Amino acid sequence: MDLPELLRTTGRTGARGRAPAARDDASARAAVQAARELRRAQHAAAIEEILAGEPGGQLSPGAAQVALAALMTAVRAGLVPGTTDRRTGVRDGLSCTLFHVGEGAGVLVAPTWRVLLPGRVLVFHLPGRWATSPRPTRRDPAARAVMFLQPVSEAAA
Repeated sequence: MDLPELLRTTGRTGARGRAPAARDDASARAAVQAARELRRAQHAAAIEEILAGEPGGQLSPGAAQVALAALMTAVRAGLVPGTTDRRTGVRDGLSCTLFHVGEGAGVLVAPTWRVLLPGRVLVFHLPGRWATSPRPTRRDPAARAVMFLQPVSEAAA
């Protein structure tokens, strides 16, 4: 079978000659770096908002997402070794400690949803710091904490 010249030379240096030079993607790298810096700044602002906020107060959507991520790690965690009343989870530079108080409900409030934690109080703090309970605690008999996610009906209007 007779092949055209270009098909026979393919694979040597390419059918159209030399491979093109690498693209100059400095502007794309700069844009990605700027987006990363913006996300870091927003995350740091969200952590500041969470730590400065009142317990049970409404958080901004970004801060609520950061708080929920830390809360989920605490809900999934077992008891802190050497304790009988607390669970602590750490996520992305924020710690959440759940204290078992046996009554009432801890709450995390966002503009369109809220999380209820029956019989527990939640405290947000920086990683590596020991959190103190705002109320007297009880022994936690559960293997895992229970939480309920609810939509906020006023937000739908």
